[in-house]
Amino acid sequence: SLTNATIPNSVIAIGSFAFQSCASLNSVTIPPSVTHIGKGAFDNCVSLTSVTLPPSITHIGAWTFNDCNNLTRVYFLGLPPKEEIEVFSNTPATLYYLPAHADHWPKTYAGRPTAVWQQQAP
Repeated sequence: SLTNATIPNSVIAIGSFAFQSCASLNSVTIPPSVTHIGKGAFDNCVSLTSVTLPPSITHIGAWTFNDCNNLTRVYFLGLPPKEEIEVFSNTPATLYYLPAHADHWPKTYAGRPTAVWQQQAP
């Protein structure tokens, strides 16, 4: 029944399968202290619709966002992290990156399309 999670600033890694099958999880806040997301960390979190990853993320494990059927937007605030296999398997997400990092992002990443994130001014 977990619907949202805020990872504390003291955390540097999200462990493997940490939130696996949290079907009600629709919001997660990942602080800039996190550098590593373990395999399957958000596997089968079917209520997630978007996730923002801080620029500190350097590694995303296998199957991290596998079977997240409603995850349509993943926002990367930094460079493309090292990824393992099937990070976004069975997930319809488009991956967005900041214009400042456009030279570093390929047209697809981990099997998903990428696009420039056109942020709106406040």
